[in-house]
Amino acid sequence: MTGIPFQFAVLRYSHDPVTQEFLNVGVVVYAKGERYFKALLNKRYGRVSRAFDGVERDHYVKMIASVDNQIQRLSEQLGQQGLFDDYPDSIEEVLQRVLAPDDSSLRFGGYGGGVVNDLDRELDRLSARLVEKYEGRNAQENRRDDQVWHDYAKLFANYKIVDYLETKELGTTQYSYTFAHAYKNEKWHPVEPVSLDMANASYILEKANKWIGRVAMLADSKEIGTLYLLLGAPKRPDLLLAYDNAAHNLETKSSLPVKVIREENSQAFAQEFAAFIASHQEVIAKS
Repeated sequence: MTGIPFQFAVLRYSHDPVTQEFLNVGVVVYAKGERYFKALLNKRYGRVSRAFDGVERDHYVKMIASVDNQIQRLSEQLGQQGLFDDYPDSIEEVLQRVLAPDDSSLRFGGYGGGVVNDLDRELDRLSARLVEKYEGRNAQENRRDDQVWHDYAKLFANYKIVDYLETKELGTTQYSYTFAHAYKNEKWHPVEPVSLDMANASYILEKANKWIGRVAMLADSKEIGTLYLLLGAPKRPDLLLAYDNAAHNLETKSSLPVKVIREENSQAFAQEFAAFIASHQEVIAKS
């Protein structure tokens, strides 16, 4: 049998250490020979809140985002020649650098492996089988926000952007929102994935309008600089007009400075944002 040997693990959320009941909230794939280490984590709060009473949305989002950021950083490091003297043989060894075994709500388990020809496709397949299958996936969407982030993160890894991103709750006394990825340069600049790969035009416009309303609630925040929305485009050509209208509305009708990034411009944005970070870090180094 030819192909790429790989291992995988499931990220599980357990709310009560006594009952040990858990939900699968993500999948991680590791292939030593390919220096491949990537994950798809479900940051959605709804399913967890329906299963367990007393789960705080912001706390859950911060936990998942912290694990996601750490995996992204390790993925970049594993891909750099000579950084590790000896690449770990097992995924368990790698995951110890992500999440130490303790009494926290998040734990890795459900280990497995196999041989495939396409690691990215296998990651998508495992996520669909082990996580999304039990979520009652919203029929409005073809791609989730976290899947859009996964696509952009591949580019960000080339520029080490994730190293400088943090999870941050921003807002006012009336409303706040936890951004999974944000960079601070005097003010905070969130980098937020927004999938507009929806089932029909009305859903696309509805999701864009929801974000316009969210931004309006955040408009009085003194901490937010520019909000970067990383859009996921619909695959169906007949929905591109609705997508264009939604992108235009997001950029022109928002109460905060908003910059919309389309997937076809993701490479240029990665270079631009990396340069933005580098210039600020240089100023810090000189100060």
